[in-house]
Amino acid sequence: MNNDKTTLDILINALSEQEWTELKFRAETKKVWQKTDLFRSKRESAIQFGDWILKHNVVNGYDMDGSSCWVVPDGKGNTYTSIELYNIYITGQWDEINEEDYE
Repeated sequence: MNNDKTTLDILINALSEQEWTELKFRAETKKVWQKTDLFRSKRESAIQFGDWILKHNVVNGYDMDGSSCWVVPDGKGNTYTSIELYNIYITGQWDEINEEDYE
């Protein structure tokens, strides 16, 4: 690692001020694009989960202890924590598997 740092220091010192500025700009631009991609990914995931909640008529409610939870008004009285509901979403437990989607 120390050898790599020395080599990197030599390369950085060999750069002109303009080259160094351009290199920093490219690194900052890459960082911004990575954050933008992460934001888009999280946003899309949240939208898909929200749509799934709407599709399955899940509503917020309260359990027997008065704690907030998720409820499917199907008369069964089942309540779910957010993590339980998300696990059901991720595993597709409530969704029909349509083989055409995988062809």
